[in-house]
Amino acid sequence: MYHRVPAAAAATDRGVLATDSGELDYVVSLDQVPCWSDAEQRSSLAYENDDPSNFSDPLTASSSGAENGVNGSVSRFPVDHEINSKIYLWRGNPWNLEVDAVINSTNENLDEAHSSPGLHAAAGPGLAEECASLGGCRTGMAKVTHAYDLPARRIIHTVGPKYAVKYHTAAENALSHCYRSCFELLIENGLQSIAMGCIYTENKNYPREPAAHVAIRTVRRFLEKQKDGITAVVFCTITSSDTEIYKRLLPLYFPRDKHEEEVALSKLPADVGDENGETTIDERKIRIKHLPILTPDFPKSPITREEPPVADPGLALRRNSTYLDSYLDPVFMSLIKDPDQRRVEQWQKAAQARNGFHFSKLLGFGDLGGPPLTAAEEYSLHSRYLAKANNLTLSEIADMKIIYRGGVDSEGRPVMVVVGAHFLLRCLDLERFVLYVVKEFEPLIQKPYTIVYFHSAASLQPQPDLGWMRRLQQILGRKHQHNLHAIYILHPTFGLKTAILGLQMFVDGEAWKKVVYVDRLLQLFRYVPREQLTIPDFVFQNSHYSSVTCCNLDQPSSSGDDYKPAGEADWRSFRARLVAVERASRTDEPNTWVDPDTVEDHPPHVPIGDKWAHSLHEPETGCLLIATEKLDGVHIFERTVVLLLSTGPMGPTGIILNRPSLMSIKETRSTVLDVGGTFSDRPLFFGGPLEEGFFLLCPGLKQGDSSDDGVGKSGVFDEVMKGLYYGTKESVGCAAEMVKRYVVNLGDFRFFDGYCGWEKDQLQDEIKAGYWTVAACSPSVIDLGSVGRIGLWEEVLGLMGQRKVW
Repeated sequence: MYHRVPAAAAATDRGVLATDSGELDYVVSLDQVPCWSDAEQRSSLAYENDDPSNFSDPLTASSSGAENGVNGSVSRFPVDHEINSKIYLWRGNPWNLEVDAVINSTNENLDEAHSSPGLHAAAGPGLAEECASLGGCRTGMAKVTHAYDLPARRIIHTVGPKYAVKYHTAAENALSHCYRSCFELLIENGLQSIAMGCIYTENKNYPREPAAHVAIRTVRRFLEKQKDGITAVVFCTITSSDTEIYKRLLPLYFPRDKHEEEVALSKLPADVGDENGETTIDERKIRIKHLPILTPDFPKSPITREEPPVADPGLALRRNSTYLDSYLDPVFMSLIKDPDQRRVEQWQKAAQARNGFHFSKLLGFGDLGGPPLTAAEEYSLHSRYLAKANNLTLSEIADMKIIYRGGVDSEGRPVMVVVGAHFLLRCLDLERFVLYVVKEFEPLIQKPYTIVYFHSAASLQPQPDLGWMRRLQQILGRKHQHNLHAIYILHPTFGLKTAILGLQMFVDGEAWKKVVYVDRLLQLFRYVPREQLTIPDFVFQNSHYSSVTCCNLDQPSSSGDDYKPAGEADWRSFRARLVAVERASRTDEPNTWVDPDTVEDHPPHVPIGDKWAHSLHEPETGCLLIATEKLDGVHIFERTVVLLLSTGPMGPTGIILNRPSLMSIKETRSTVLDVGGTFSDRPLFFGGPLEEGFFLLCPGLKQGDSSDDGVGKSGVFDEVMKGLYYGTKESVGCAAEMVKRYVVNLGDFRFFDGYCGWEKDQLQDEIKAGYWTVAACSPSVIDLGSVGRIGLWEEVLGLMGQRKVW
């Protein structure tokens, strides 16, 4: 719709804004701005019905829908070519336009800091002095000043309302009054053309699209009454999102032909305000009824009352209810129905839902009764929850990791991950959880997206019933149902499949028929690549134990010395074998190709060797952080390999493995990691820049030895991975006592001076910035013999396939 045209005052594009100093570098006249009625703008309509990917927002669509038909309906905004010739849409600041007046959105004190950015700098210092002399301005009102250095003649200042969901009707009416006050001042001062930006600010939390509805319909209603007094109205947008909103909504209120007028019948919201564009609430209207006619004892001749002539044709239409019933759509009629009657009907429906027989309750699915919501009601419900969620800090819900963003699926759609085992119903505030779900899903549901649900171990936790799921789906809205591509459910149980069947029968068949059951991780990786998912440890453990059962029933024969049955390996080895199978399925060599859909429940035998490493999507306890080239030059972390010891709530901690030892504990004269001289001669390695001592313990196992079992059962040391533990200065005394009792040997320890630590989200930010590569590896890669070895960095990268090891 908008085309950049060189301005007459400067050889720059019209999309260029003012200079950094605030001075105008060009002036644009109205003849350079394309008029709304121009034919060239019709190609940019964003709501064509032929585009299946563009799902109509309930805000701009009545619940009747286009499929119900709008034949015979009366358009509330008919085609008016005279009004359309006065409308302009321009991308840029309004004070660059050569018009009679421009609108400035400011606060009640008319401060420069709260005005439209760049306006005071472009107008000059005289504007601030005049604003200070006006004595402020109330919300919804407007005041006029001179324009000073601007090409316009006047500046009209107005104060927009603060938006709150609870008082959204009052905010809409106050915003509508802002526009009407500006236009009234325009007429009073003998001005005819006006340019205005969007009268709302981010700090007042006013949603952009509802504000655009109010602005456009208010301007339309005012122009219907003042056609001769105004020659031009320019809607100015700064951001591309605002431009797209106005390009989509302008045809609804200013249709340029019969086709746009017909489309607007199904796209307009049900409530478009009164004759001034203000929102009306039927329950708050004063309703006057005629007194009942008393029948006297003696007959009287009937008195015929003649109705006075009505000048307003709209009033005449409202008196003829049968005419309205035949021409207005049912959704609009439901809003103007008698509020008392509508409330009685709602009570009756609620009573029927409570007292009626529900087959879903009998099956234990919960309360699924109640009438379905219309599109407008769903949008209103979704908007209230979204506005409330944006004003709350829901960090305690985010820390539970029930729902989090993944990467993208195999076709590039964003992925939302849901972990059923983390849904702890007994200690979860369901209302705050719903707010968090709405907040997290909002960026995704605008386009096609995918959900991955891990049901592993979720059957051990109580889950909400289908009535709660139905309510959640209504809150998310219809756009969520339309843009949802698929729900991949890993490790489904019979009970879950029964619940899904209930959702398809009693809640919504459209969304829940997109469920795809996945029994194996390899099959899931076909739809969503492994590196795009953050998979909890217990999901791999669940798959690992399932494969152990299969192996015990039908143990495959060994085809090599390095092959171990699944029951002898931990879950990390099981995950590594899955990664190897996935790599083999993607290779171009035909002799190593494996079809994930044809493998058995346990991963096929793909040799991974005694040493292996592969990349991870997110850090976990026991993983490695490999320094990238971005840390080259940083002496402490250049080409380091950090073993992550823990990922607790206070932040991750780890130790550097590949820095050589320069002296022993005795030579450093440190008593922190030595008790009675037991570890005096042990070498001391550099673990990181933070001052605290750590040590690694890897019990040396011999035939029939159970020292590893004793170390693990002691509860003194924390396990990093299978067979590898770590301790701090608090546990060094217990370690010395174990040495004296010959439970472990001195050679089973490695001591570190210092450690690496990050804040809660600091490590995640560094990984996203490309400073670290996250990897999982076998215990043999980071055994005690590898501590202090300089070549460990090249070896791990070589095992990952990212660097050739010479």
